[in-house]
Amino acid sequence: MAKGAKVLVVDDEVVFSEVMTVTFRDAGFQVECASAGKRAIEEGKKFKPDLLFCDWQLRDGTTGLDVAKALRRENPKLKVVVVTGLADRAEAGLKGFPVSCLIEKPCDSREVVKMVRALV
Repeated sequence: MAKGAKVLVVDDEVVFSEVMTVTFRDAGFQVECASAGKRAIEEGKKFKPDLLFCDWQLRDGTTGLDVAKALRRENPKLKVVVVTGLADRAEAGLKGFPVSCLIEKPCDSREVVKMVRALV
């Protein structure tokens, strides 16, 4: 893992988002979080993450793909991990867009950290 790699956590499930934010921080990552896609795009442009850890479907009507596309314009090397309880829909919606990993909820946060470390 790159020392202090930056992870942007985007999920509208507050408890899940908080757990993953704390988990990533405890693992040595710099972390910011957002609960909506539009806010995530704004935050991502300022924070400049190495990896986007994003829910597929967000309550503000955006998707993880919307966030990923916007942030990839800023950083073409951005790693993207999509996390969802709707894996079938997410897989279909992501066709043709390169993501580093698709994770189905619920997930083991320790396993997620191992995977993210391998990516950054």
